[in-house]
Formats: sequence, structure tokens, C-alpha cells
Amino acid sequence: MNRFVSFDSAEYRRMQRDRRIHDMPSVPGAVAVHLVFNARGYELSHGSLKKSMAEARKLAHRLIEEYDGTDSNPGLAPHATLSPITAQQARVASNDGGTFDVEQFEATREFIVQACYREIRDCDDPEVRMQAAHLLQCIGYIPPRRMQ
Repeated sequence: MNRFVSFDSAEYRRMQRDRRIHDMPSVPGAVAVHLVFNARGYELSHGSLKKSMAEARKLAHRLIEEYDGTDSNPGLAPHATLSPITAQQARVASNDGGTFDVEQFEATREFIVQACYREIRDCDDPEVRMQAAHLLQCIGYIPPRRMQ
């Protein structure tokens, strides 16, 4: 059964925020979450991955809602990425919401995207091509200037 959701309702705005939150694949032993939004990183550790992920989603919704409340261009609104991490990685990472090296992040992302495209195009193994396509899907939105 389909249900009508009004465009100006809180539920519709929540659904739109959910579309801007991307979950990365979990790593073995993950208990915390690294949240990246608008060139800022946050570490959330609440004892288990399930609790940490729930808190990270709440924080991502709040950050997106605050960002959308500004006079920003909604077409260029940043997406939130939730990456499960281990307890050891959480201890090493900063939890101050400080900025990280955007140039290094973009260079690493560009390298991953180009490697995935190369594997999809050139690899004979269908399983490897599917893994590359899945990784691209997890990365989320790729701006048109990046596609070649």
C-alpha cells in the first residue's frame, strides 16, 4: 500500500536527509563510527556498532538539518558518510569535529573511483567487477566533473 507524504511535512524532510546519508561497508570488529560531513570528521563510540550507528545517524540528521537551515544552495548540499571503525581506530582518531585534510581526502577518493572504473572496464573476473561497482555505490554521489 502506498502512502502519500506531503512535500512540506517533517517526514518528507527526514526522507530527504536519509538520502544524503551513505553507509560504508562494515569492517570486522567494528564498534564505532566515523562520520564525515561538510569537511568535518566525528567519531562516535557507544560500546557496540548498532548503538554507535544509531547515534551517528541522529548526529548526521542534525548536522544536515542545521546545514539546510542556512542560506546554502540545496543542490550543492554535502552528503554524510558513516564508516564503521574498530575500537583501536576510534582511539587514534580525534573526536573534536575538527577539519581534516580535504585535498588528501579528495585525492584518495579520486584514486578509489578511478581504480574502480578501471576494474569494471578492464577486469575479466565478474566477481571483481561487482565488488568494484559495489564500492562505487557505497562511495555515493560522484560529482559530474569527476566522471570521465
